[in-house]
Amino acid sequence: MTATVVEGRADPSPHRVAVALHGVVQVQVAADRVLQVHIHGYDLEYDAAPGTPGCVSFTADRAGLFDVEAHPDILLLQLQVR
Repeated sequence: MTATVVEGRADPSPHRVAVALHGVVQVQVAADRVLQVHIHGYDLEYDAAPGTPGCVSFTADRAGLFDVEAHPDILLLQLQVR
């Protein structure tokens, strides 16, 4: 999954992504300013900055609905793990 944050807005607009339980998830975020990306429920945090997209891969080992946000308050997407 890939998202871009420009002028405080997510592109594509926030949406829900279905993920298989125990599947590998990769989230990449490009940004026009330094941002901290947080994957709720998995307690993963990483930075994205201009010219240096942030990227993380992990195994979706918890079922549920999890927000992926650029802090403090930009919703990028929701992972629906089942």
